[in-house]
Amino acid sequence: MNASAHLAAGTVAAMASLHTSRTRTGRLILAATFGFLSHILLDAIPHSDYVFLPRQYFLAISVIEAIIIVAIMTPILRPRLMPGWRAPLIVGGLSAGLADIKVLALRVLPAEQGALVEQYGHRFHSLFHAAPPASPFTGLAIEVTFTLALLLLLTRFPRAASQPVSGYDARYSGTPG
Repeated sequence: MNASAHLAAGTVAAMASLHTSRTRTGRLILAATFGFLSHILLDAIPHSDYVFLPRQYFLAISVIEAIIIVAIMTPILRPRLMPGWRAPLIVGGLSAGLADIKVLALRVLPAEQGALVEQYGHRFHSLFHAAPPASPFTGLAIEVTFTLALLLLLTRFPRAASQPVSGYDARYSGTPG
């Protein structure tokens, strides 16, 4: 899958962890686990990755995608963020992309270590990575569809101001009567 789908999935994982666990440690463990598993699940779906681009553009396109998807997600997330959201959001996003570290390995590590990370990354991906669909257009359509579905899923998390506090509406500041 493309970077935007993985980042959106990691964000969904983080938001789910915020609503699932009451402890910081629990939230971080869930965000990391859900984020990493989301990568495996998304890559098991036939998609085109970046087959239509020369390899030297992967990193630049991924960064541009990440900036765009964060810009789209920000207004969706802002009213839904709960206290303690930062760390799970970072962990969810990073863990959702962790399996693709092989793409960066040769650029940021010394040649020998980078080649080793890339080799093991390809081996790991071969366990679950689906073959591309018949055409790059179909693969890209699948990626965009899943990214949009994940963005839509983010809108289903409750707004922070509308969550009940001790059984009462958070906007209600008086005594029940």
